[in-house]
Amino acid sequence: MKLLFTILFCLSLQAQTTYKLNSIGYITIPNEMELQDEAYRQKARNYAKEYQLLLNENRVIFQQRGLNKSEPIGSQTYARIIIEVEYENFGYDVTISSQEYEEINSTLKKNAINSLSQLQNMKLLQWNGVSNVKIDGVPAIKYSYIRQLGSNPSVYVENYVVLRGSKRYIFTFSYRVNDKEIWQPIYSKILNSLQIE
Repeated sequence: MKLLFTILFCLSLQAQTTYKLNSIGYITIPNEMELQDEAYRQKARNYAKEYQLLLNENRVIFQQRGLNKSEPIGSQTYARIIIEVEYENFGYDVTISSQEYEEINSTLKKNAINSLSQLQNMKLLQWNGVSNVKIDGVPAIKYSYIRQLGSNPSVYVENYVVLRGSKRYIFTFSYRVNDKEIWQPIYSKILNSLQIE
């Protein structure tokens, strides 16, 4: 696995942990979330293999606290932060011009629909479009949507794409729509904590 992390330090008074994400930077995660452990990752790999899904192994996943150990609190909500790295020659500029907006918006929407269609009964409920943003002063593309698997609660997904030379970082934040009041302020703090090298 190329994307490795290091626990940098724990601030117990503030109930959060700052992680060093190798070749990316730093992220601070509150104690409402936990780093996905290897046993849970293996469950995800087995699921992906069973349903013939592709998984990017160059990723780190944070999830709602208690899920790793199957604690009752871990099944009361759904929250994920997935940080992926892809390697290719991308360049540096990810700002969308007005001429490129429609093409990029359409392409990302098609990619989302194709990705979601890999899972039976997964559907796109709402596409919120694409915009230019900055993460730690670094230009990024943001896009978001709402998806649903079968009759499960719908999930809000927000993606940020940052290009840095030969690397593309994808930061994905997702949570159940009906838990927005819980996760949106937490995710806002996490996003603001990102320090990109």
